[in-house]
Amino acid sequence: MKNKKFCTISWNGEIVVTNFFTFWKRFIRYFKGEPIFENTIYAPKKKYSKQELDKLREMLLLCEDSNESNTVIINAIRPNTFDKSILEVENSKYYAPTTEASVLLYRDVQ
Repeated sequence: MKNKKFCTISWNGEIVVTNFFTFWKRFIRYFKGEPIFENTIYAPKKKYSKQELDKLREMLLLCEDSNESNTVIINAIRPNTFDKSILEVENSKYYAPTTEASVLLYRDVQ
């Protein structure tokens, strides 16, 4: 069984990729005192404009939080960012990993 990944888009356009481990890996990591999932944050290399951010926030409020809908949202604002899935963010030329943990997600404020 493979690890599951899930992506969430933040208010400022950053993408948070959460990697959920398999049951046995979580079990082993729990007893080692390690986290049972990992988050990686990807920031856009070119910052979103005010108009793009307004459109992003409106679409985030209206759409469900799934990998498919997040792919559509990003591609609606900036066409051809992702070919198949938002999970391609790891190899994207438009997003880079960041170490800042200042991401505020919509589900955190609702």
